[in-house]
Amino acid sequence: MGQKVLGVEVSAHTIKLALVSNEKRPKFVAGEIVAMPSGAWANDTLLDGKAVVHAIQGAVLSNKQLSRTEAISVCVGTPQTVVRPIKLPLLSDKEIRPAIEFELTQSFPGIGKTHAIAFREYSRSKENIFGIVSFSPLRTLDAYKEIVEAFNYKSAYLDVTPNCLAKAYEKFCAADKENKAVMIVDAGLSGTTFTVVEKGVIRHSRYVAEGTGLFVDDVSERNNITLERFFVELGESSAALFEKAGGHSAYARYLAPLAEQARQTLEFYVSGAPQGTLPVTELVLTGDCALYKGFSEYLSSVAGIGAKSMTSALSLGTAPDRFVRLTAALGAAVREG
Repeated sequence: MGQKVLGVEVSAHTIKLALVSNEKRPKFVAGEIVAMPSGAWANDTLLDGKAVVHAIQGAVLSNKQLSRTEAISVCVGTPQTVVRPIKLPLLSDKEIRPAIEFELTQSFPGIGKTHAIAFREYSRSKENIFGIVSFSPLRTLDAYKEIVEAFNYKSAYLDVTPNCLAKAYEKFCAADKENKAVMIVDAGLSGTTFTVVEKGVIRHSRYVAEGTGLFVDDVSERNNITLERFFVELGESSAALFEKAGGHSAYARYLAPLAEQARQTLEFYVSGAPQGTLPVTELVLTGDCALYKGFSEYLSSVAGIGAKSMTSALSLGTAPDRFVRLTAALGAAVREG
């Protein structure tokens, strides 16, 4: 049996948990979505890791399957986190870290002192090593470290949103030997992460400060509910929420800047894509935004490419709506290698 890892994604209003057994083909074991404690999150920043720990502990107590957890992995989703592909000359393992820091210092002087830097290797040839590098300000990671350090599990990890989404898509959604590239769209209230993935490899990642907040506020007001209640009902009766949403015109009113950013991101990637890479064939929506009725159609009309919600190619034993909301947590739980 594979190691059972609890993936955790935290955001402004929810904490999403997904327990995965890391076998040859990862298996979903259990999942929960709980409310973010009041005051624990503000301005796109996790402020109180201890409050999140207490919420996770409560979820584990109420769901016996989660008590089978052996390790924990938390998805870091701060706007200040950057993920980019990187190609290095063929180096020994001990030379890789200094080489990456030197490369980043050319654009970000002193980054080694102010940021946590991580590297994931995808492949190596006789001449090069290819992978992705991520870097996050040290000050933004303290609350996330509080979470992983609070549990007495065998192992604890921090991961980043684009890598979590790419792993989830590769392991749970992509068909075997899939020969295409997609752009994953994870739109939160105040910002959106675009991640181009080809055969499990991140080719491009970008965060933009355009989110769904104004649209969600409007839907909540039309339904006479609070923002907190919106996220509860999104998991219970998402279709009913959007009956009063205003359809295409509401998306055009509130989400035109986000859709335009999606179009520009695609255009930018295509114009500079490395030779031999596959074309992006569709947008794949994940997270809460994938349940916004009519959003995929609107996004497709602006970006000029097909769009759909992320769906699993496997039988996971959970509803599709629940799966798509747990995607980042699922990806965090998937271990590499």
